[in-house]
Amino acid sequence: MLKTQLKKEIEKALKEAQSKKELPDFKLPKFTIERPENEKFGDYAANIAMQLAPIIKKSPAEIAKAIVKHFKAEEFETPEIAGGFINFKLQQEYLIKNLQEIIEQKDQFGSERNNKTIVIDYSSPNVAKPFGIGHLRSTLIGDSIKKTYKKIGWNTVGINHIGDWGTQFGKLLVAFEKWGDEDELYQKGIKYLYNLYVKFHKEEEKDPKLKKLAKEKFKKLESGDKKAKHICALFTHASIEEFDKIYKDLGIKWDLIQWVAGKRNPRIPESEYNKEAKERTQEWLESGKAKESKGAIIIELPDKNIPPLLLEKSDGATLYATRDLAAAIDRYDKYKFDLMVYEVGNEQALHFKQLFLALEKLGYKWAKDCKHISHGLYRFKDGKLSTRKGKTIFMEDIINDAIEKSKKIIQEKNPDLKNKDQTAKKVGIGAIKYNDLAQHRQTDIIFDWEKILNFEGNSGPYLQYTYARIQSIIKKSNVGAGHNLPTQFKEPEEISLLRELIYFPEVVQSAAGSFEPHRIANYLNDLARKFNLFYNKLPVLKAKNEETKNSRLSLISAVAEVLSIGLDLLGIETVEEM
Repeated sequence: MLKTQLKKEIEKALKEAQSKKELPDFKLPKFTIERPENEKFGDYAANIAMQLAPIIKKSPAEIAKAIVKHFKAEEFETPEIAGGFINFKLQQEYLIKNLQEIIEQKDQFGSERNNKTIVIDYSSPNVAKPFGIGHLRSTLIGDSIKKTYKKIGWNTVGINHIGDWGTQFGKLLVAFEKWGDEDELYQKGIKYLYNLYVKFHKEEEKDPKLKKLAKEKFKKLESGDKKAKHICALFTHASIEEFDKIYKDLGIKWDLIQWVAGKRNPRIPESEYNKEAKERTQEWLESGKAKESKGAIIIELPDKNIPPLLLEKSDGATLYATRDLAAAIDRYDKYKFDLMVYEVGNEQALHFKQLFLALEKLGYKWAKDCKHISHGLYRFKDGKLSTRKGKTIFMEDIINDAIEKSKKIIQEKNPDLKNKDQTAKKVGIGAIKYNDLAQHRQTDIIFDWEKILNFEGNSGPYLQYTYARIQSIIKKSNVGAGHNLPTQFKEPEEISLLRELIYFPEVVQSAAGSFEPHRIANYLNDLARKFNLFYNKLPVLKAKNEETKNSRLSLISAVAEVLSIGLDLLGIETVEEM
């Protein structure tokens, strides 16, 4: 990675200055290499001189001069000193070399090799609750994290931990027994279950006894009651049918396939761990790692500011925390992961602190390799989404509306476009994904139709249109992408694009390390914006000579390649025409 290499070259220059007695001996502090906001200050900047000044009692300018004097990296021009900062600008030969690598490596540009394994738990909707906008963030962020880690060479295991167990099933069993009909369930599917769930909570406000009845029903389910298990199997089947349709529309694929109820399905349901959770709870109780408290079973945690983890209620019912413990242990046994992340909302922060501390107390050294990657919520303008109160927005409706909106715009802009339906689906779903992933994952997003379906500026359709625009130019050239190697670039807009291309591998690494897909989205938007500035000012097919034309064709081919790779990391498909 270029930034890492630059850091090593700066360290070498400092050691050389020390060996020449131009600088005293000192322990080198950690320092960062940043990208300057203004291109005129170069490609990278370091503040190491200012960091060292108070340590070695020399001025930043004096330290910077010593570094520049002994800096010998051939990829860079002579560094410039600016008020304590040292600015580094790459030689154009290196920029052209990077351009050639993109053209030659194609979709492998920015890829790395690694033998590490990451397990990613994401999406994980609950059975009997429709796949709503509330599930979208985890699904999209988790999928992008998985794709990004795969890009940098990790083995990835994406797990969809379906919530098919818990007290909500007791509520649904009561609701179905009182107001449900099996034929209607078959006909209407998950939305029918959703209406029953909402009805239960409305009726519960009038009749508090329903809550106790629901607990009793769930206890019967846990005890293996055949009738309860049969009805819950119907709930699960109806739910999974919808989930699979949504995942197919969103282009979400799972790495892990597990057999469930005699069928091969890309999911690990929560109920798979119920028996194991009960067995492990007894094992931990007998070993003294867990203890009884007021009839329940708990694990006291090392951090006294965090409440104990409840494993089993006083009535013998397990909790999803218990099943999460069992699932985590099972995953490590299977995959020996180097990192396991749970992409789940901010509201679950305490649960995961308890979970990881419990694993640590139970003696699992790999607990330190488990992380909770949180995200904000989608909200209405008048508050949080709520399945219980019936205030939710279904993904099925969002997808259909986005596609219809896209189709209408495409029809207006390009009525002769072939495959309008296929293009509209790619553009509509791309708009949904980009609207989410372009924002910091911990930010709450106000649900706003106009913003989600906005086709101007910083949006998925803008990036897709930029890619399609480049493909149109290449097609008209009758040359093909990357058939002519670039020579020399002189115009500021050309060089600005060249410089932008060098950062892509670093952005991918940064997005992976921080679990922040918005870094890729922001980069792609900047790249597209710089391309459009370039194209609006400089001709490609009508360039002043063949050499300039071919160089510019190579440049825009590389831009298209990087746009395609980056969009794929966000789960967004490119379109050739738009």
